[in-house]
Amino acid sequence: EVARNLPPGLEYQSKAQDLRELALAVTRAQDGGIADLEAAIIQVQALPSSRPLYEKAQRLSRYCQLEFQEAIAEAERIPLDNPRGAQAQDKIDRWVAEIQIIEDQPLLDRAEQFARQGDVFSLQSAILEAQRIGSDRPLYDEAQERIVTWSNRVQRIQDQPILDEANQYARMGNLPRAIAVADQIQAERALYDEAQDNVRRWQSQINGQQHIQQAVDTARGGTPSALASAIEVA
Repeated sequence: EVARNLPPGLEYQSKAQDLRELALAVTRAQDGGIADLEAAIIQVQALPSSRPLYEKAQRLSRYCQLEFQEAIAEAERIPLDNPRGAQAQDKIDRWVAEIQIIEDQPLLDRAEQFARQGDVFSLQSAILEAQRIGSDRPLYDEAQERIVTWSNRVQRIQDQPILDEANQYARMGNLPRAIAVADQIQAERALYDEAQDNVRRWQSQINGQQHIQQAVDTARGGTPSALASAIEVA
């Protein structure tokens, strides 16, 4: 209540805002129902790691996790052949997934923090962090999507100098050297398709130059047949 009535513009406004969010989550969690715990988890997970009370939010999240574990232990006492056994198992599966999300979300958040720095080392650190999320976990697909994105960024940073060098040779007119340099970018790399598009364009230019030279050489014969052949080649 005090935090809600603080005047605007003060330096502790962000902490006061976090406090209001956590107070609401605590109120929901203390009601004790599964739906209340789920609502509390959603509330605290919405608080980003850059916020002042992020660590307090994580402690509340772990508290909710313990509550879920107690609920699971209670539900596991219902045998599968019980009329409510299937319903209990469905709830257990959902609660286990909730716990795994609580456990793995900090890994994904930490990976995002690394990735935001944008350099190769930080992106690779982000990838390693996200790879800690197992394939049987709810956040696995999301982690893999981000790993693909970060891996492509790493490859672009690593290979862009090669493509720039190839383009520089092409601007200088040394197309064979440009092709040789661009071919250093291997298949399955993020810039491979762009490099190969350039290679095909440069090879087409080389072929065109060769045909033009062949036509000029043929036309030097000066005869009607030589000129006709030169026109065909051109």
